[in-house]
Amino acid sequence: MAPNKIKKNVELSTYCWIISALSTALICGVFVYALKRHDNEWAVCILGGAIVFLFLFTLCYMPLSISLDNESLNINRPLKIKSIPLTEIEEAKLCAPTMGTIRICGSGGW
Repeated sequence: MAPNKIKKNVELSTYCWIISALSTALICGVFVYALKRHDNEWAVCILGGAIVFLFLFTLCYMPLSISLDNESLNINRPLKIKSIPLTEIEEAKLCAPTMGTIRICGSGGW
């Protein structure tokens, strides 16, 4: 019997894209302001490096797609696939989005 495989790409909402772009622009603006305002360029460069590192680090954990095969549920990320064996899944239920749950920057807990 051939293995069954289902794959669904993760799609971020327009709201998520707008909030992500605005927060990125704000952080970059603060960085540019700090660079022009302060004499300690090393501290500003370290801050800039930390910001770039955080952006790249979070991109490595961003889910690109979710797939399901005969053995596991897979969360496909840029550098690694997180596999959850189907035998470990006890229950799955649909959680409808509510106004109290707003996804900011794709996570809901930015």
